Amino acid sequence: MPASAEPLPPTHTASRSLEALGHLIDALSGRRMNLQWLTADKPGTEHTRPILRTDKLLLPVNTDDELRLAAIAHAAAHLLYSPAAQAVGKLKPMGIAMASTIEDARVERLLIARYPGLRAPLLRQARLACLQPQGPEGSFPDLIARLHLALLDPSHQDDGYWVSKGRGLFEAQVARLNDPATFRGVASVLANDLGQMRVRMNLQGYAVPYAHGDDNSFLWLFEQTGEQATTSVDTPSASAGSRSTQTAPPQEIILARYPYPEWDYRLERQRERWSTVVERGDPSPPGPPAATGLRTGHARQRVTQLDHRVRLRRQWEGEDIDLDAATELMIDRRIGVPPEPRVHRRSGRSPRRRSLLLLLDLSTSANDVIDADGTTVLDLEREAAIALQANAIENGDRVAVHGFSSNTREQVDYLRLSEFGMDDPGRLEQTLRGVHARHSTRMGAAIRHAVTCMRDERDGSRHLVLLSDGEASDIDVFDDAYLREDAAAAVREARKAGIHVFCLALDSQAGDALCRVFGHGNYRTVLRPAALPRALTQVHEQLGRR
Repeated sequence: MPASAEPLPPTHTASRSLEALGHLIDALSGRRMNLQWLTADKPGTEHTRPILRTDKLLLPVNTDDELRLAAIAHAAAHLLYSPAAQAVGKLKPMGIAMASTIEDARVERLLIARYPGLRAPLLRQARLACLQPQGPEGSFPDLIARLHLALLDPSHQDDGYWVSKGRGLFEAQVARLNDPATFRGVASVLANDLGQMRVRMNLQGYAVPYAHGDDNSFLWLFEQTGEQATTSVDTPSASAGSRSTQTAPPQEIILARYPYPEWDYRLERQRERWSTVVERGDPSPPGPPAATGLRTGHARQRVTQLDHRVRLRRQWEGEDIDLDAATELMIDRRIGVPPEPRVHRRSGRSPRRRSLLLLLDLSTSANDVIDADGTTVLDLEREAAIALQANAIENGDRVAVHGFSSNTREQVDYLRLSEFGMDDPGRLEQTLRGVHARHSTRMGAAIRHAVTCMRDERDGSRHLVLLSDGEASDIDVFDDAYLREDAAAAVREARKAGIHVFCLALDSQAGDALCRVFGHGNYRTVLRPAALPRALTQVHEQLGRR
């Protein structure tokens, strides 16, 4: 069933469904996963199979409840029993697909043994794949679908010689289901037999024939060579309406699109659904972690956690008036914005935990070289992000690292590089190696989406720190004030949502624009780019005193 090219409407029913599925995979696998709907870049490039990553599961939109349940069970089986990011080595595309099929059956058999109630939905999807084959009888997809059913249900009868041989080899090793390496030999024999049978595999059009199976990207770590197939499904191409000749790195895929409003200061109103944030896939470079050249040896500064009586700001009631909040209330009234009524201060205890989202400006200006050794602004942003994550982890804070750039209002690219709760500096460093700087800086849309990404962070204080050159711009906007005012409106919206927005800027000439967008005391300019990592850890300490 083809997936829709349009984003899923943000209905309460859909939200509840996704939330329920998230609870289900958490319960089955014991791992907290980020679930999202998978939408297409343009018609004809739809993904019809789930995409499983180590921290998230992307589900096609147009699927029924039973298929979603089977997809959740299949993903949980991999999370529980499959080794992730296995080296491909010298495996050819057909060998990779065969090894993935055997692994799918192995982990589903283990999952059924653990949760017998999941046998029925998994078997129904396996049978449906055989009843609705993706190719003629004897083709590669047909044989894979039949083999998967035969391995999942030992009582199923299939007269095909190759399928029967596959079942015999698999069942001979069934006592060692917990050893994935044992079954790689089974896959190798079956793939070799297909070669002898002259069975062809369509590299461009092949997708896992059972609809509840994911695209196998969780299992493999691919080398960047022209001799290896790097994915089992087609990757959506860039938007045809893009005005730039630059293209996204080939490993990026479009995960979802989100429409957001923009504030037009000339009309004094919001343009609804005016800009589009495009979430793209994990840009992690393939291959094992390697030396990056990032200068991560900065001394880590332990932030003091305040656990004594303090004056809590922006309260509904209290002993006296919060002057900053009262001043902002008067400003909001003057410019016609609904005021924030929490203007009191009272005694209390500071939050024991903070959630901080670091938003990296990945526009073309990040490619500027700032050192004789060729160090760029982007290199320093990577270094600063790694230092911040390490500092936050040491002090019990939750931190996420995202990045953005824009190519007109129709394409505000957004990368979720590291999520809250992913406390692996090595993983973040590897991911940052695959990040590229390009295009422009449509700041307002990125801030709005970052606020959306923080909605589940409910404990303690929430902070959004933007690392940028401080000036919003895009190639389809010729009024310098337009995007600046929209960014200021986005910051006000974030503040009303209870999120403090701070900007660490590299452009010493952008002071007036920074003040207009972020407000007095909510930005800092770094005069020496090399001091950026240290400055960011100092900002982290400063936010701890709020």
